[in-house]
Amino acid sequence: MLKKIYLLIIIFAPLIIGYLHNMVTILILSIHIPIIFDIYWYGSPVLMAYFWFWVGGKFAQRNIKIFASVLLGNFVGIVSIFVYLWQFVLIPDNQRNIFLASTSMYFSSTISIFIPKFAYLFEPDKNHIGMVTLNAVQIMGLLLMIIMFTAGYYYKKNKTKSKDSN
Repeated sequence: MLKKIYLLIIIFAPLIIGYLHNMVTILILSIHIPIIFDIYWYGSPVLMAYFWFWVGGKFAQRNIKIFASVLLGNFVGIVSIFVYLWQFVLIPDNQRNIFLASTSMYFSSTISIFIPKFAYLFEPDKNHIGMVTLNAVQIMGLLLMIIMFTAGYYYKKNKTKSKDSN
C-alpha cells in the first residue's frame, strides 16, 4: 500500500523540509557559531537540489509521462505559488493569514539562497528590496525546483533507456 502512494507522500517533502530549514536556521543563528551556519546555509540548498533531482528520477522509474510527472511532482509548489500570490499580492496586509502566508513560502525556501541576486534584477527601485524582488524569489524558486525535478526525470529516463538497449 505504501509503495503505491509514496510518490504522493514525497511531493510534500519540500514543505516539511522548508519548515525545518527555517527553524534550524533560526536555531543556528541564535547559537552564534558562524562556521556551523556557513556549512548549513550553503550545504542545505545543494542537498535539497539533489533530493528533488532524485524525486524526479523516482517519477521516471514509475513510467509516468513527463508532463504529468512535473505537474504532480511540483503540485504542492504550484499551489504554494498561487497561495503566496493570493496572500501577498491580491489581499491587503491586514487581511493576510499568517499561517497560509508563511506556509506558501516553504516549498522553495531551502534553495532560496541561489535566487535573490537574480530576483533583484526585477526590482524597479534598485535602492531597496521590495515586494517585486520577494515575489520574483518565490516564482524563480518554483521554477528552479521544476528544473531540478525535470533534470532528474530525464537523467533517470535516459539511464534506464541505455540499460535497456545494452
